[in-house]
Amino acid sequence: MSENKASSSSASEAGRIAARGLGGRRIRVLAHSGLGSRHLLQDERHLYWSDDGDGTVTRLPKDGGVPLVLATGQKGIRALTLSGGWFYWLTGDKVARMPEQGGDVEVIADEVEWPRALTVHEGTVFWTTFGDGLATGKVKMTRPGDDRVVTVAELQKQPGSIVVDALQIYWANHGVKWPSYFTDGSVVRAPRDSASAPVVLATEERLASSIAVEGDWIYWLTARGYDELEHERGALRKRHKDGGEIVELASWAWNEAGVLALDATHVYWLAPIHPALFRVRKDGGETEQLLIREPGEDGVFPDSLVVDERCVYWTARDSQRAGGAVFKMAK
Repeated sequence: MSENKASSSSASEAGRIAARGLGGRRIRVLAHSGLGSRHLLQDERHLYWSDDGDGTVTRLPKDGGVPLVLATGQKGIRALTLSGGWFYWLTGDKVARMPEQGGDVEVIADEVEWPRALTVHEGTVFWTTFGDGLATGKVKMTRPGDDRVVTVAELQKQPGSIVVDALQIYWANHGVKWPSYFTDGSVVRAPRDSASAPVVLATEERLASSIAVEGDWIYWLTARGYDELEHERGALRKRHKDGGEIVELASWAWNEAGVLALDATHVYWLAPIHPALFRVRKDGGETEQLLIREPGEDGVFPDSLVVDERCVYWTARDSQRAGGAVFKMAK
């Protein structure tokens, strides 16, 4: 698959940016695109993102420049992952991969029902299937070149975000709408060798999402349901991998869970319906807001987030309304 130069435009061509940085922080627009949902990745020098609207994978230096399209024709692409010199992603019913510098797309698994999230570790590919709205979700794994697809767990209540370490697979179940209205969300782990049954690490985690693992800790987000009273709240939580008390690092009265990212000292999370970015120290403390929605800018949908030692980067699904598709802001 040949590489193509993508067009670039300035922030002024898209109108006002839908959010502003706090504490003197300035938002920079790195790229514009269409209306599709995006998934953002990074390495030391570059940002990469997929666009499910136009079916592309694009690369851009972190300091800006001309975006380079690495893949096209991947309609519905999501859950972009970079590992071991390969991009991996999901489409409507497939798990696929492509060399990091571009090239032919290889289908790893076909006829996948409702694929939702994906991760790769040491050449093994893991993904969740969301299911049909009931407890029909699954967690699966395979290796490129191996025709076998192993079912790690089934009868899961709308599993979404998934991460892996050397020994375990971790995922977040949103829960189901009927009859509990998502109060039965959970955080679950299972051994990579599938030698024993999955273990539930946290229960009654409404709309659990965006799980992350670092060191000895698991982090995840929950949300308040639309039917909740004002005193009910969503939360950022963590728990030691070996068990113990669930620690709440932050809470909010939103009907949305968001996406999270980690750096050496903090957990960052981005609200997915109204642009709002927060962080809190991993060991707890006061929550700091880094970004706020501009007044009157409703209907903008940030959808992925990464951080490095200097900056925060995020994408927005509605490029025209957001004032850009890929953004950067100093921490």
